[in-house]
Amino acid sequence: MPQPKDHPEAKFYVALSQIIKAGGDFFDVIPSGNQVVDYVVADAAGHDLSASYWTAALKALLTTYADSVSRVEDILSSINNALRRILPADVFFTVLYARLNRHSGKLICANAGNPPAIICRRGKPPEIVEQEGDVIGSFADAIFGIVELPVGPGDRFLLYSDGLVEISPDRDENIRRLARECAGHCDEPLADMVESIKTVIAGNLEIRDDILLMGIEV
Repeated sequence: MPQPKDHPEAKFYVALSQIIKAGGDFFDVIPSGNQVVDYVVADAAGHDLSASYWTAALKALLTTYADSVSRVEDILSSINNALRRILPADVFFTVLYARLNRHSGKLICANAGNPPAIICRRGKPPEIVEQEGDVIGSFADAIFGIVELPVGPGDRFLLYSDGLVEISPDRDENIRRLARECAGHCDEPLADMVESIKTVIAGNLEIRDDILLMGIEV
């Protein structure tokens, strides 16, 4: 069953379908200063009790390293270095870390092997934020894709785990389809938009992975 989370001050809504109990999908919302909020989605490799255990470790490290004075790429680097000391060789994380500064109108996205964010601006086609980046926990000198974008009131962006776009073999086409669906639902209230998109994308397909979709409004 979906487990939506709502937080009016941070203006976000999450639809989470936990298909595999003790799975590794999770999100976090971290106030980082005056009108600055960090939004995080992550997915652990594996879908058993060990994935849940390491997800708890990542959450604890976010609490330790995520602060308003550190750059998002430095936060991910610190977490990567800490996890490399404790993770088994076959465990890693994909992460998308987005810092939204509503005061300056800037969005910074740091990508560590996660599917790309999608930006929805009023009156414009949705934009797929193309980024490449290394996963967390595997490489000593991991490099993360960093993009800084201007945003304004009413703009929205979506973060999601790979379960939403790997429900059929063509992952890239599924991401493009997700962007097209954003265009058709951008006038809906944020919570309705997120639930509508998840329902349309998942449809009646047999889902084998957790699905996490977070919508944020500037």
